[in-house]
Amino acid sequence: MKIRDMMNTAPTTVSPGDSLKTLLCIQNARQSRLLHVVDEHGKLLGVISSFDLLKLMIPFYLDANLAKAMSDASFLPKRAYDDNKDKTAADLMLKDFSAVSPDDFFLEAETLIARKGFNALPVVDENGKLVGEIGRREVLLHVIRQCDCCREEDA
Repeated sequence: MKIRDMMNTAPTTVSPGDSLKTLLCIQNARQSRLLHVVDEHGKLLGVISSFDLLKLMIPFYLDANLAKAMSDASFLPKRAYDDNKDKTAADLMLKDFSAVSPDDFFLEAETLIARKGFNALPVVDENGKLVGEIGRREVLLHVIRQCDCCREEDA
């Protein structure tokens, strides 16, 4: 099956100038795997993952032992936000990203997802315009349907 037949066709997009506050609020409302940074023509410029935002908001020096020793670390995300609130999507986006085409087959997406360690990939057309997103969940749902094991009469 081709990616076009299983991809999410409504990926979450942001503009390069969107503030950290905007990015966090969009992530909170949409629960997206990726924020896709696009220009005014829909061309994909970069991606920001949930992990990228989390790394920004939780100090890099925090390890399990230090976390246990801190009785209340609720101030840490606020401090990180205050330190980074002037950053924009253009500042935070990953410009060296992997993407797939709608005409690629689903196994190509899954192998790229596994090799790169992502949970989702942008889907772009031949001009680099964002047309969708494909993730492990979409691939898994396709595999489950192929197995034909979840029919009601089998449950």
